[in-house]
Amino acid sequence: MATATLAEIDDALKSGNLRQALNLAEAARRKSPRDVNLLNIHGNLLTRAGRAQDAVAVFELALQLVPGHPVLRFNLATAHMAGHDYVRAEPHLRKLLIAEPTHLQAAVNLAVTLDRLDRPAEAAAFLECAAALAPKQADIRHNLGHVRYRMGDFQGARQAWQQAVELNPTHARAQCNLGVVLQRMGQLSLAEDALKKAVALDPSLTAAWAALADLHAPGTDGAVAHRRRILAMRPNHAEAQSSLLMCMQYADDVTRAELVDEHRAFGQVHGRGTPRPTARSRKGRPLRVGFVSADFRSHAMRWFALPLFRHRPAKDVVLALYHTSPQSDATTPDFEAAADMWRVVHKLDTRTFTQLVNDDQIDVLIDMSGHAPDNRLRTFVQRPCPLQLAWGDYVDTRGIGELDAILFDRHHIPTAEDDLFVEQVARLPDDYFCWEPPDYAPQVGSGPTSRGQAPVFGCFSEPTKVQPASLALWAKVLQAVPESRFFFNGRGFSGQSERWIQALSAYGIDRARIRVGSGGPHAQFLSQYTDVDVILDTIPYSGGLTTCEALWMGVPVLTFPGDRVAGRHSTAHLRTVGVPELVAVGADDLVHRAVQLVSHPSRLTTYRKQLRSRVRTSPLVDHRGYARNFFGLVGDLWDRLVEPEAR
Repeated sequence: MATATLAEIDDALKSGNLRQALNLAEAARRKSPRDVNLLNIHGNLLTRAGRAQDAVAVFELALQLVPGHPVLRFNLATAHMAGHDYVRAEPHLRKLLIAEPTHLQAAVNLAVTLDRLDRPAEAAAFLECAAALAPKQADIRHNLGHVRYRMGDFQGARQAWQQAVELNPTHARAQCNLGVVLQRMGQLSLAEDALKKAVALDPSLTAAWAALADLHAPGTDGAVAHRRRILAMRPNHAEAQSSLLMCMQYADDVTRAELVDEHRAFGQVHGRGTPRPTARSRKGRPLRVGFVSADFRSHAMRWFALPLFRHRPAKDVVLALYHTSPQSDATTPDFEAAADMWRVVHKLDTRTFTQLVNDDQIDVLIDMSGHAPDNRLRTFVQRPCPLQLAWGDYVDTRGIGELDAILFDRHHIPTAEDDLFVEQVARLPDDYFCWEPPDYAPQVGSGPTSRGQAPVFGCFSEPTKVQPASLALWAKVLQAVPESRFFFNGRGFSGQSERWIQALSAYGIDRARIRVGSGGPHAQFLSQYTDVDVILDTIPYSGGLTTCEALWMGVPVLTFPGDRVAGRHSTAHLRTVGVPELVAVGADDLVHRAVQLVSHPSRLTTYRKQLRSRVRTSPLVDHRGYARNFFGLVGDLWDRLVEPEAR
């Protein structure tokens, strides 16, 4: 190949004109079709342009001319990796390393390939070898940290990322990831230091801003403000906008109108108006239904989703579960066992995941994560399925038109609010969830007033739900019952006693009246309901799982319907169980009902004796009935929205 052509290609690349560089290389190839150097250059340009399959063809042709050439073999493997064909990349990299055991980048690429093939332990071994070959290369330590983190080895990940930033103090992404793993390990002060260093090094590093915001409780000014800063820098950053929407759900200074507007704004940016694909008629066959979630693990959803999956009408439904989180635990196999098809998809990009759903021939795809971390709303935007629905842990519209309907109930979404949702609202007849009480729950015990003690109000929810509006309301209850006390309890409060005592005492409550517990293992946590007489619900984000557990342990929960879906969980559960008298009409009425309740200890005793049996005989724990209603509603939606156009 003429030196002039090489120079022209190089000049085109330096000027950022990849298209011109490709045209020059293609023209040169027509003149010298067997020039191996030119084939190598052309293949690399194709890889760079995102044309991985074309690049593979060029490198394979070059290797026919020069069999086993190490540079061509390496570049062929790189092209396979660029096309996400890691299965074909692996043997080329292994052959290269057999020939050249010290080929550093081949070892790194093989590690990446093995990680993508879900073989992280092998990946870590190759990265450790690469680190030994190049002990001063920060990027290798950075990659090693990623693999260890995915393996759940947080201490090992921390060590690798710490070494990366020591080797290269300007490595912003390593600083960011160091902050993330420190946060996961509960070392929040060190995490904040690392994340602040990351954004100082690279103010446009949105992952660092999001992680920094996550150090603040959702809904606080810090969390919302950080996410808005991310969006100011990257207006089309879907993950940052989703994170903002999650935080806003917890914020008591955010209105319902603002939530509606922000969700619609998400859809305007990220929705595509993708048309419904052609559907197969469901006549004479079961519907193939897929659920997409990051929570197929030890999460609140296990108590709500597993009974639905286990009691589905098997003759009518083929169940596929798509797990989008890198986290799995001892509960994950229970979800896998409940499914007809189990897929772990957290490493798949949108295109690959969409293709997998198509290959699985899914009729109905149901989003469970909404705007929570590890959501796959981008896949729903591609519209791989004829019917796409929203249900699960996220408590609002998704904002995108590619979802046909959202499944809730009349308690969460009154008919007057249908227009606030981008999706159609489809209502289940009772509660939008069913619940499975843990079989290890202890027997109901007596409460403080039954033991002759002063009445105790309490909160057993996540601390993230305890916003200023909650504290202000609880203080009014405590002021109205001067002899009463308050009990914060749960693992989230562990080690933070002084913070929560100060938070409530700031509203005029004597510190001596406030107690903070640390929960413990689940069975122990449930036994601690004997230390409280009445649970006061959180505002604006209502208790869900903890409300069910309180009722099971014989403890009444006082609530009132909030201004958003997230503020109505307790309302739905209480009405479904048949205790609507615990649902107030507003804050003042809640204070009044709290006073009346603890003023009549016999009522508390009656609740202790009867609540568990009332839950046991209610639709809340009728798993078969719920599953029948749920999949019946899905079938009705199919028949109305899809079947008329099906083939």
